[in-house]
Amino acid sequence: MHSKKMWQTLLILFLFLFVSALLAWAAGSLLKAAKWQLVFGIGAGLMVVALVPLFLRDKYPKIAALPLCINALACGLLVAAYFIGSKTALSLPAALYSALAASGAYLVFMLLLTVPVLRDKRIYIAVVSLLWCAALFITGGILWHTFGAGYAAFTLFCIFSALFAFASLFPSQDMEELLCALALPSSFAAGIVAVIVLCALAGDGDCDCCDGADCGDCCDCTPDYGGGKKRTTMSELSAPSEGPKKYL
Repeated sequence: MHSKKMWQTLLILFLFLFVSALLAWAAGSLLKAAKWQLVFGIGAGLMVVALVPLFLRDKYPKIAALPLCINALACGLLVAAYFIGSKTALSLPAALYSALAASGAYLVFMLLLTVPVLRDKRIYIAVVSLLWCAALFITGGILWHTFGAGYAAFTLFCIFSALFAFASLFPSQDMEELLCALALPSSFAAGIVAVIVLCALAGDGDCDCCDGADCGDCCDCTPDYGGGKKRTTMSELSAPSEGPKKYL
């Protein structure tokens, strides 16, 4: 079931993720001192802007490529926001390998559809598609959780691979129809990435007092501070209390 449409989808996906990976690396390197909220806000803003051409595609069919281009930029900035917020460096090879691996996941999807029993039976195509999608996200989640943020880009890119794969199953007569079919899933995928990045960074529980304000008892700001609440030591518990002061 290696139709011309699926090969075209693979090429579009690779170019999409390649641009996103380059931008994620560049933004993460150049804006690493910036607030992640700023980079996230720009990416989310582009994601919203990409929705506008979707309402004009009936009148201007060739405009379908524009949402894909904008969402590629939005994806790169959203991924960069995660690495900036998590204070993790994203190297250029890691970014490109993540894009290549996520594109390769779609190629695996294409190979699964070469099984003879899947060629004419839609129920098998649906089942295999769902199993492939589940395996993709489970693998990405395990890698991210086990080996750290280095696999975050791959996991986030896989969201686009999954939605592009489902979009490629629908009929399209030419490149314009294929671009229209991929435009809306790219916006959905960007929205999912934005939610995941926001939840991941908002759940870190970092304390702003380490930026220069008074820490008080909220956290331990020693040089080896790793985040979290301040820990009370046994020596502090055993120290005698000074008691209330007496004023003459």
